[in-house]
Amino acid sequence: MLYIHLCNHCSRFHILNGHKTHCPICDSPLQEMKLDFLNYTQMNEAERENYKRKVQTSNR
Repeated sequence: MLYIHLCNHCSRFHILNGHKTHCPICDSPLQEMKLDFLNYTQMNEAERENYKRKVQTSNR
Protein backbone atom coordinates (compact mmCIF):
# COMPACT_ATOMS: atom_id res chain seq x y z
CA MET A 1 0.00 0.00 0.00
CA LEU A 2 1.16 3.54 -0.69
CA TYR A 3 1.27 6.18 2.02
CA ILE A 4 1.78 9.94 1.84
CA HIS A 5 4.56 11.25 4.08
CA LEU A 6 5.84 14.75 4.69
CA CYS A 7 9.44 15.64 5.43
CA ASN A 8 9.42 18.94 7.30
CA HIS A 9 13.15 19.36 6.73
CA CYS A 10 12.87 19.08 2.91
CA SER A 11 9.34 20.53 2.97
CA ARG A 12 8.35 17.83 0.52
CA PHE A 13 5.73 15.12 0.16
CA HIS A 14 6.84 11.56 -0.51
CA ILE A 15 4.69 8.68 -1.72
CA LEU A 16 6.21 5.61 -0.12
CA ASN A 17 5.21 2.01 0.26
CA GLY A 18 4.73 0.98 3.86
CA HIS A 19 5.09 3.00 7.00
CA LYS A 20 8.52 4.56 6.49
CA THR A 21 10.06 6.63 9.25
CA HIS A 22 12.91 8.52 7.53
CA CYS A 23 13.13 10.72 4.45
CA PRO A 24 14.74 9.01 1.44
CA ILE A 25 16.48 12.30 0.55
CA CYS A 26 17.80 13.75 3.81
CA ASP A 27 17.17 10.94 6.33
CA SER A 28 15.14 13.27 8.61
CA PRO A 29 12.07 11.89 10.40
CA LEU A 30 8.92 11.67 8.30
CA GLN A 31 5.38 12.49 9.30
CA GLU A 32 2.74 10.16 7.87
CA MET A 33 -0.24 12.06 6.52
CA LYS A 34 -3.84 11.07 7.17
CA LEU A 35 -4.47 11.89 3.53
CA ASP A 36 -4.94 8.79 1.40
CA PHE A 37 -3.20 8.26 -1.92
CA LEU A 38 -6.33 8.63 -4.06
CA ASN A 39 -7.25 12.00 -2.53
CA TYR A 40 -3.65 13.19 -2.89
CA THR A 41 -3.58 12.34 -6.60
CA GLN A 42 -6.82 14.27 -7.14
CA MET A 43 -5.41 17.46 -5.62
CA ASN A 44 -3.86 20.12 -7.84
CA GLU A 45 -0.53 21.73 -6.95
CA ALA A 46 -2.11 24.67 -5.11
CA GLU A 47 -4.27 22.35 -2.99
CA ARG A 48 -1.19 20.27 -2.11
CA GLU A 49 0.74 23.38 -1.06
CA ASN A 50 -2.18 24.59 1.07
CA TYR A 51 -2.43 21.18 2.72
CA LYS A 52 1.33 21.16 3.39
CA ARG A 53 1.20 24.64 4.99
CA LYS A 54 -1.77 23.62 7.13
CA VAL A 55 0.03 20.50 8.40
CA GLN A 56 3.31 22.33 9.03
CA THR A 57 1.50 25.12 10.90
CA SER A 58 -0.37 22.66 13.10
CA ASN A 59 2.94 20.98 14.07
CA ARG A 60 4.43 24.14 15.56
